[in-house]
Amino acid sequence: MAEFLWTFAVQEVLKKIVKFGAQQIGLWVKELQDIAYEADDLLNELVYEDLRRTAEQTEVRDFISISPSKNPFLFRCEKAKKMKNTTQTLYKHYCEASALELVGDQSATETEVAPKQIRETTSNLDFEVV
Repeated sequence: MAEFLWTFAVQEVLKKIVKFGAQQIGLWVKELQDIAYEADDLLNELVYEDLRRTAEQTEVRDFISISPSKNPFLFRCEKAKKMKNTTQTLYKHYCEASALELVGDQSATETEVAPKQIRETTSNLDFEVV
């Protein structure tokens, strides 16, 4: 359910940006939408596999199988590779967003904590009984 809500929210934001954005930004957003679909598919595969493994009793002979759907180790390796590729694609897309000025730079003043917000503390406890 959470995956559906996340995907729905992303889709709505992407539709608004495509509608109001320039042509180049629209192309970037469509590519981002494709990446979001791939990530959503990957999450669905992981959830399905978890449910399938919970529902069935696994046997020792299943671990020896070379099929990724039967062998948990091969399944994890395959999905880890997909996650790594998706993460790299998202990072590449993020870098393209910087070139299009869709992502703002954080200035040092935004990340610094104001001196008034920092208060001095001590670990000494004084338990004087009066």
